[in-house]
Amino acid sequence: MDPLLNRASAASPPPGPRALRVVWERAADLAVEVFRLCRGTAGVEPELCEPLRASALAVPTHLARVLGRAGRDARPSLILALGALAEVESHLALARRLGGESEESLARLRSSVEVLRRLIVAAGIGSPAAPQASPVPPLSLTRPPTIR
Repeated sequence: MDPLLNRASAASPPPGPRALRVVWERAADLAVEVFRLCRGTAGVEPELCEPLRASALAVPTHLARVLGRAGRDARPSLILALGALAEVESHLALARRLGGESEESLARLRSSVEVLRRLIVAAGIGSPAAPQASPVPPLSLTRPPTIR
């Protein structure tokens, strides 16, 4: 379990700038990994790489706004970061369904997305276990959704 998640609870105050900086670093790491995934392989469709990169870049961008708004309500920027993270997850699910990229690299990115989602939620939107924090369940990269 991530040490930042262990300290977060609904009753505790949001983490300070140092903890938010760590969350930003994780988001930046995810963006770098996404860029490497798109640059280093012919397995991901080029048309999918552009929106995947844009979404991955948006996550640390929204978190940087939180860091730059000391003393102000961080929730709107954190919600936008979660939205961008959901887009990354959606693009990764599509990449998996299209094939061509290794399951291992997509699973590693999916794991990073999940940890980052929990860290962002813990940073100011509520408890990581709170189901109301994210009304849409995370996409499954292990099985495609059923269309009825």
